[in-house]
Amino acid sequence: MTLETIDSVEFEESTRSIGMNSADVDNKSGSGGGFSQEKDASTQQSNSVLTKKERNMVMMSRIIVLSVLMIVGVTACVLTWIQTTKWETQDFESQFESMANELNDTTKLIAENGLYASLAFSTAITTFVTLTQQTWPNTTIGSFEAQCVGYRGATGAESVFLAPFVSDVEAWNQYSTDNQGWVQESHLAAGDTRIVDPIAPQLFRRQDGANIPETNPDGSQQFLPIWQACPAPADPRVVNFNLLSVPQISAAVSVMLKTKGPVLTAVVDLSQELGIEEEEEEESPMSILLFPVFAQNNIVGATVAFMSWVELFSNSLHEGSDVILMVLRNSCGEVHSFSIGGTVTTYMGPGDSYIEPDYAEFERVVLFGSTQINERSCIVTLHLFPTEEMAANYETDRPDVYTGVVAGVFLFAAIVFIAYDCLLDVRLKKLSKAATKSATLVATLFPEGVRNRLLDEGGSKKDINSRGQLKQYLNADGTTRQSMGAANPNDIHSKPIADLFPNTTVLFADIAGFTAWSSVREPSQVFILLESVYSAFDKSAKHRGVFKVETIGDCYMAVTGLPEPRDDHAVAMGRFARDCMIKMNDLTKKLELTLGPDTADLAMRFGMHSGPVTAGVLRGDKSRFQLFGDTVNTASRIESTGIRNRIHISLETHNQLLSFGKANWVIPREDVVVAKGKGQMKTFWLIPSGFKPEQYKEKISSLSFTSKAMSEVVQEGSSKIPALAEEDARLLRLVDWVVDVMKRLLMQIEAKRKLEKQGLPREDNMIQHAESMILTQESNTLDEVQEIVMLPMVSSVPQSEIKKVAIRLSDEVVEQLNLYVKTIATMYRQNHFHNFEHAAHVTMSVSKLMSRIVAPGIDFSSGTTSLHDHTFGITSDPLTQFAVVFAGLIHDVDHVGVPNFILQEENKRLGKAYKNKSVAEQNSVDLAWALLMEPKFLELRKCIYHDTSELSRFRQLVVNTILATDIFDKELQELRKVRWDKAFSRQSKRRTSGYENTVNRKATIVIEHLIQASDVAHTMQHWHIYQKWNERLFEEMYLAFKSGRTSKNPALNWYEGELGFYDHYIIPLAKKLKDCGVFGVSSDEYLNYAEENRSEWASKGRKVVAMLVAKYADVDGEEQTLVGRRPSSMKTVSNNELIKDLGDSDHTARRPESFNEHGMNGRRASFLRRNSAR
Repeated sequence: MTLETIDSVEFEESTRSIGMNSADVDNKSGSGGGFSQEKDASTQQSNSVLTKKERNMVMMSRIIVLSVLMIVGVTACVLTWIQTTKWETQDFESQFESMANELNDTTKLIAENGLYASLAFSTAITTFVTLTQQTWPNTTIGSFEAQCVGYRGATGAESVFLAPFVSDVEAWNQYSTDNQGWVQESHLAAGDTRIVDPIAPQLFRRQDGANIPETNPDGSQQFLPIWQACPAPADPRVVNFNLLSVPQISAAVSVMLKTKGPVLTAVVDLSQELGIEEEEEEESPMSILLFPVFAQNNIVGATVAFMSWVELFSNSLHEGSDVILMVLRNSCGEVHSFSIGGTVTTYMGPGDSYIEPDYAEFERVVLFGSTQINERSCIVTLHLFPTEEMAANYETDRPDVYTGVVAGVFLFAAIVFIAYDCLLDVRLKKLSKAATKSATLVATLFPEGVRNRLLDEGGSKKDINSRGQLKQYLNADGTTRQSMGAANPNDIHSKPIADLFPNTTVLFADIAGFTAWSSVREPSQVFILLESVYSAFDKSAKHRGVFKVETIGDCYMAVTGLPEPRDDHAVAMGRFARDCMIKMNDLTKKLELTLGPDTADLAMRFGMHSGPVTAGVLRGDKSRFQLFGDTVNTASRIESTGIRNRIHISLETHNQLLSFGKANWVIPREDVVVAKGKGQMKTFWLIPSGFKPEQYKEKISSLSFTSKAMSEVVQEGSSKIPALAEEDARLLRLVDWVVDVMKRLLMQIEAKRKLEKQGLPREDNMIQHAESMILTQESNTLDEVQEIVMLPMVSSVPQSEIKKVAIRLSDEVVEQLNLYVKTIATMYRQNHFHNFEHAAHVTMSVSKLMSRIVAPGIDFSSGTTSLHDHTFGITSDPLTQFAVVFAGLIHDVDHVGVPNFILQEENKRLGKAYKNKSVAEQNSVDLAWALLMEPKFLELRKCIYHDTSELSRFRQLVVNTILATDIFDKELQELRKVRWDKAFSRQSKRRTSGYENTVNRKATIVIEHLIQASDVAHTMQHWHIYQKWNERLFEEMYLAFKSGRTSKNPALNWYEGELGFYDHYIIPLAKKLKDCGVFGVSSDEYLNYAEENRSEWASKGRKVVAMLVAKYADVDGEEQTLVGRRPSSMKTVSNNELIKDLGDSDHTARRPESFNEHGMNGRRASFLRRNSAR
């Protein structure tokens, strides 16, 4: 065992001797790949088998001893637990039996007392009538309520009535009316001094909710009216109600007359007829006890006692007793359940569903009442059951305690027996686990040969002095005393780990355009792309037997021919490169929906070179497996001089492919490559799979191949390159991305609405009126611009809760949103700059800035209010965010490619309609808004706003945001400057009044600066992006000049104009973003890029302008027409795929259907007049 421990320590030491720890290896476990890893894993497994065999004998003896102890201990514990549990069960059953007996005795006593009390009360009534010489039925008992108090207490009756038998209805009606004074007297006796209502003047019955007078002209019928009552009736009009009109009472009276004895009815409910108040939510069931009243052995009336079963069984058990369940059943088929505990009885409800199955077997049946009642009435039986609550009182921890004590004794014996062995085993397992982990991690990082040499080096150090070496190698805190042994050249035991591999092919793959692309993305988006791409490459590498060396940023490095030599290393790497190119293009198209515009434009640039390499480990901190040599440098040069979507290979790799008969894989590169340090090089292109050499022409500088297109070419054997509608597909991907962004915001709007406005109806009529008012108002859109847009106050629902709500938009909303965005895309003209791609770029910048509105350095743990205040309410309202994104989408709809002052000259009617102020911006708002108001987008509008306040806020935000993009109107510029000073000057910070207006003013300014920055976001992004959009803007303006639309050549002042634009607008705008204080690191990012691009333009701008002029100086007339004054019959968008995808949408290419209608009034008619000339 000691030797094993030492071996484990030395094994771990050998891995540390290369300058690594577990964390380092974890970070690099992705490097390396291919079939060698599988072989390393199998070797590792075979080594571990030996260790298991050596431990089998020891482990077997341990298992036997522990098994015996466990069996004895478990047996003793089980027997202990069973016996103690049995004792508890016996106590429980005994207590329940005692309570059942007690309840049996109590109920018998209750029944007997009730009968005696009824008899005494009936006798007292008969005696009183006899003494007062009254004649039935015209009798009135004096102090009736005082006499029946004892009777109510004995029977638990809610109410007691005296009801005489009446046959002469008219005489009775007169008598009862004349002698109703007892009602007022009873109320006065109870302390109620109010004047009560008179009794019902006639004997009546209830039918369909109405009182029906009883008649008996021939005197053949008998009636049983309510006369006197105890307590006094709350509603005296119940007096004279004929009890015989109730079938249940009538049947009971018949039995009473026949038997001349008491009768107990089934459960009845006459609370509404008799005015009995319900004091409990679950009304207690009640039965009626009828007791005859005699006069000379004749029954002349009856006492009617309404008995509450809850009151009857109260105090039936001694105080403090457990709770049991009583199910009352009677021969009339009724079942009711009660909970009885101590002096409290609770009615649970009808039926016996409250019986707990676990305690049904303990049922105890008790007969209620005396024989003379049961013979004439519904026979009542009480079924008693214990409850979970009662059982819990007898479930103690005694079984657990006793069982624990027994188990503790055996456990202590086992611990004492194996304590020493366990301590040694724990130590061994700990070291063995560390050694195994180190070996596994090293196996994933290094080829097998390199790993074995690392371990052998550790063994040689052990031979020198294992104990001294370990002490020297480690400090007390476990850190190395010298990094990696410092690779001392004089130390014969520190031989470098390196090998020469004469036949390899090295590949470098770099993502073209990655730097510019990543500059406008969130860090998380950058990593999503890299992880997705590299994961796909890793799978292909494992499949093709390629060894992944490392990744450096967006560069992927791999090699074939090591660690296991192979003759076809160039062929394997060629197949791998082809796979990667296809995977890259497929992935970027799929990821564009998630990562935004231009993602599908990314492509790999591959470089391959074959030759010898030196591979090994440079020991030290963060050491890893590396390649060295001229082959690596040459492969890097081949990659850097390549072209996107091309596999560039050297002459050496070309020769290797020819030797394996792959001449049809390559074509020569026509131009000569000049590589740094290499001079001129003859290179070749590796043809993607499925193509013939003659198909692959040098003039195609950028191809996008999908796996589907490749398979079609292979199957059909076509001699043509796949005709992929790249522009159409690109536009559709942009539409899908914009739809996805807006869909997520709509779901947040619905989530917040669900949490804040639950149950509030939608104001459809008011919304339709407000929408109509907006469309028909005579004022211009510019007149709607407000200094302050009122955003909602701090929400009671935090943003974190909104994100937790699962919301699924209806199919109608998603379809209408998709159709709307597609229609908007077709309404953008085919300009070079002001087009739908620009709108998508602005939308992406808006989304990024909106996501950065919370500064990461500020703690918002204090709650929603502090977050709302810091972000001026923007992050608290998803509708605000949606409105800004919506504005970014539509802000340049129908832009004609020239500034406003040119547009006013070209279309004077349009300029006049908008008073020559922000013409293009107002036109974009009106067109896009009118489109949104069409009936086919009703469900989309319902999702956006739910009431008129939301509609008003949405409209105001859209107008303010889009009109803010007019940055050349001097009057508007001055107004914005004043508003900025009000919102963010030092004086505004010292203001204490008008807090809400101050916050909303700041929010309005922030939103306007956000859209302004997004509209020119290319100037504050990577230099390559700035160049791309700057060229497009130049082309748009230059071709407008050449077509005669503008009189001034933009090239003459383009260089100075850009510098001035940076100095007077872009950089000040970026600084204002920072001064807003809500954009976090994005404000610094935008400012840094703006200053860097300004510096780059100052040094390179003149050359750039010269190149642009040379490029567009000879554009023919047809191109001028395309971007200048186009014929009216020309389509706005040439993307046939997008227009086809719109289907039968009734939309023209440029305008919504509402602009083709006639007979419109107000604003919509003026729109038609403005646009009719175009």
